[in-house]
Amino acid sequence: ENPSNMMFLLTNGTATRAMDGEPSTTVSDGVIFAATDLMWSPTGPRETLTAISVCCILTLHRHLLIALLKKHPEVKRHFEDVARREPEMQAMVHEHAANIYSMPFFKDCGGRFLYLLDLHLESHIFFSDEAIVEEGFEGEDMYIMYAGTADVQ
Repeated sequence: ENPSNMMFLLTNGTATRAMDGEPSTTVSDGVIFAATDLMWSPTGPRETLTAISVCCILTLHRHLLIALLKKHPEVKRHFEDVARREPEMQAMVHEHAANIYSMPFFKDCGGRFLYLLDLHLESHIFFSDEAIVEEGFEGEDMYIMYAGTADVQ
């Protein structure tokens, strides 16, 4: 199966974890592998997990996670909070935080308006393959995509 569509939980055993060319570390029971990649990386894990001993691993498929999160939005909010605390996500949010000030859509808006708008912006994370908005859905929200890519159908 394609590991880019899965998250792994090491429930029992010992393994080495190598990530982005850094020295490998030894991990054991309770380690979650590829969770952040499952949430926002369509290319899959950037880590390698290699068993040292017999390892028992639980897997979660992306499409099942997305279906569950639709039924339990409070859990999705929790995942968003966790993802916001991830260093990679923090760097991405910080890098794009002032983006509305330079977006062509807002180029003729005054600085005070943009400041007030910025105060009311809410940050949300959409997992790969998750619908952001759907045709025919009535809503009162405006979405500003400041990072990532999306398909419009």
